[in-house]
Amino acid sequence: MVDTTLLPVLKDYVRFDAESARRLQAMGPRIKPYQDAIVDRFYAAVLDDPGARAVLNSESQVARLRVTLTKWLEELFGGTYDEAYFEKRARIGRVHVKVGLEQRYMLAGMNIIRLGLHGALSKASGGGLGVFEDHRVVDQICDIELAIMLETYREDYVLKKTAEAESLAVMGRLTAGLAHEVMWFKTSFVGCPSCSTTSSTWRGHAGSILFDAMPVRCSRRSWSFAARRSSPRESSSSRTLA
Repeated sequence: MVDTTLLPVLKDYVRFDAESARRLQAMGPRIKPYQDAIVDRFYAAVLDDPGARAVLNSESQVARLRVTLTKWLEELFGGTYDEAYFEKRARIGRVHVKVGLEQRYMLAGMNIIRLGLHGALSKASGGGLGVFEDHRVVDQICDIELAIMLETYREDYVLKKTAEAESLAVMGRLTAGLAHEVMWFKTSFVGCPSCSTTSSTWRGHAGSILFDAMPVRCSRRSWSFAARRSSPRESSSSRTLA
């Protein structure tokens, strides 16, 4: 799970404070009339790109996602940016990871949103570009949103690498155990007249120990010879004679 302590770190980094939150909430009603145009531009870009379009299954899904994006825009100007807000944004990021949307589309998509918001703010400002501070907080919140979503990709990468490392560790332990058994067998039976590594008897022993987990089959003479070469612990093992 993405660490919720990341949110205050991001806020501090981009200087997002209570005044920033107040400005965003205040401009929400001015941006609202332009939300549909921003959503249209966003999904026009998605549908125009084969890679981004590949994660979509149907027109009905696109219609649902348009509603979701509109709600996301409304919440962007909600004025509350706490842990609940952070978790909700992280869940959106995980959905993108789950459906296999590549990271580059997160960056490109946020650029479309950002430009749309700056354009809407300028149009809503009555013949001017608008107040610089308003544009600044739009950039701040867009950067925070993007950082949260990209963090979910890092989270997924770490989880996969951890699982991979655990699998390799298990494989390593199994391999080490098998190597130990092979070395015990070879050192125990080296020089045994009836257990030459080229003999069928040797192959029979190896097959019994390594594959069939059957008791070692050896003549009494050979077993006595091996027992003399084995350590006390090894010679008292539970291997049985045929």
